[in-house]
Amino acid sequence: MTWEERLFLALGEADESLLHRSQHPARRRLWLPLAAAAACLVLVAAGLLYLRQDVRPPAPVTPGTAETPVQTLYLSGGNVGSFTLHQLRWDTDTSADFILYVDETHYRQTVKDGVYTIEPLADMSGLPLCSLEISHQVGITVEDAAALAAETLRASYATVSEPANASIIEGLLVTGSNGTAWDDTQAEVYLVGDRQGGVFILVSRYFLEAAEGHGSRFADMISTFQPVTAEDVGPAWLTELRSLGDQLIPAIFSNDLASVADALAENALIDLPPEAGLSVSAIDYTTDSDQIPTSAAISVRFRQLEDSYDYLTIELSYTEGRWLVTAILLEK
Repeated sequence: MTWEERLFLALGEADESLLHRSQHPARRRLWLPLAAAAACLVLVAAGLLYLRQDVRPPAPVTPGTAETPVQTLYLSGGNVGSFTLHQLRWDTDTSADFILYVDETHYRQTVKDGVYTIEPLADMSGLPLCSLEISHQVGITVEDAAALAAETLRASYATVSEPANASIIEGLLVTGSNGTAWDDTQAEVYLVGDRQGGVFILVSRYFLEAAEGHGSRFADMISTFQPVTAEDVGPAWLTELRSLGDQLIPAIFSNDLASVADALAENALIDLPPEAGLSVSAIDYTTDSDQIPTSAAISVRFRQLEDSYDYLTIELSYTEGRWLVTAILLEK
C-alpha cells in the first residue's frame, strides 16, 4: 500500500477525489470552513478537558420539583452507529451522563483521565491527530467555558473564532485553525450545558484534508449527543437497563449476587472481581438497537488500589420485556 493510499484510508474514505488531491498537493487550494483548535488542544491549563477531581457537583435536587422538570430522552441515532449511554464518574456516587451514537465500524472508544475519546481504527501513524474527546467540568457556565476555550486557543492557533451558537447541537462553538495546507490541524470545541450547573466539552480534532472524512463523521456523532440527568425518562427498556445496572454493579463488586439473583439467566457465565479498594471511573451502556434492542452490554472501567484499570463486562439479553444477565466477565 502506498503512502497516498494509506492517507486515503486514514482520512475516512470520504471521497475518492481526496486520493488524487493527496497525490497532487501543489495543484489545489482548499477553501473549506476552518474548524477549530488543534492537535495540542488539550486545554489542560484551562482545566477544561480533564475532569477536576477536587470539585464536586452541586447537591442533587429532588426529582419532580419546578427547578428540575422531568425530561424525555429522544433516541435518534439513525445511521450514525451504536447507541451508548455513558457515565463519566469522579467518585462512586455521582456521575456526568450522556447519550452518544458511535460509528463503531470506523472508530474505537477509550476512557483515560476522565476524558472519553473516540479515535479512528485506521492506521494514523505519521499523520496529524484525529479524535473526538468528551469531558465534563462542574461549576462553570457554558459562556465562561467558551470564553476560556477561545482564550486558550489563541495561544496556539493563527485563527480563532469568537464563541457562537452551534448549528448541530444546543450549545456554543469555538473554532480555530493553523492554516489551509492539507495537513494543517483544525478543531471544533463545543460547549454544552449538563442541566446541572456544569458543562460538557466536546473537542473534534482533525487535519484539513480529513475534514470531509473524520471531521464530518465527528460532526454526525456530536449531533446525537444528549446530556442525561437522574430526572430524565427514556424508553421503558432503557429505564429498566439503567435501573438494573444500578443494582448489578454494586452487587457484583461486593461479591454478593443474592439481591440480583432473579436477573441472572440460567447457566449465566459469572466471573467476579476482587472486593477491596475498587474505584470506578466510567460506565458504558451499549445496545444493539435504540428502538427494539435484543441485547446489551454494560462495561465498567475500574481499578483496585493503585493498579492499572480493568474492565468488567456485563452481557444481557432482552426477552419477554425484561433484561437478563447472560455473562459477567473480567478483562485486564
